[in-house]
Amino acid sequence: MKWVTEMKVSTWLIALPAILALWGSSPIPTESQPVPQGESLQSLPGDPSIQFNLILPPDYKPEKRHPLLISLHGAGGKGADMIPFWKSAAAKHGVILCCPKSVGVTWSKTDVPRVPRIVEYLIKTYSIDSRKILLGGFSDGGMFTYYLGLQRPDLFHYLNPMSGGYTDEFLRRLPTIQPVPIFITHGRKDDVIPAYSSKKAVNALKRYNFPITYVEEPNAGHNMGDFKEYAEKIMQWFLESPGEKK
Repeated sequence: MKWVTEMKVSTWLIALPAILALWGSSPIPTESQPVPQGESLQSLPGDPSIQFNLILPPDYKPEKRHPLLISLHGAGGKGADMIPFWKSAAAKHGVILCCPKSVGVTWSKTDVPRVPRIVEYLIKTYSIDSRKILLGGFSDGGMFTYYLGLQRPDLFHYLNPMSGGYTDEFLRRLPTIQPVPIFITHGRKDDVIPAYSSKKAVNALKRYNFPITYVEEPNAGHNMGDFKEYAEKIMQWFLESPGEKK
């Protein structure tokens, strides 16, 4: 079963300039905090237009700092689309899973301040290790992972673009470049966003000393289901990587 249906290659390449035009350490909480049971759909207090699915791990404890995974859906999707891929691995490793919804059909410059606002709210509300925050996404969510994550290395210390488009404009627009560990995955049979996009990202980011892990799955297309065994591998990389030295 395909979880996300996307644009074909030619459409993606034509749409890339338009997409780019659109994009323009915390203490453990001490007060009593709400702890939703299981999966919950939430809105940011004071702004109901900012929505996200949240799953706390079974072993969540306010006295313990937990890693946080922010997972971004593909074009035309919703936050809940990302839950089946990550839910088991996040629960196993005690990771808080948050899956935001884009404001429009896909991610745009409007979402650039909104996703960090969700993270800042979660850090204030739950017990989160603010040095262990991973931003990842599939397809358009992977592209937006590059775009937003490279702008905010202060907030997102690990990046995981999956089958995402890449352009050097993501780096050229940065006033400064701060390398963070990146785990990139792509399917060799992807006919929506070809794998050469991720290869281009790898080559460009290595020039700036980004620690890169790149996996090109030979039999995978543009379908998250083709990467289901990578949820555990990416989670282990995230939790075991020392991250950027500050």
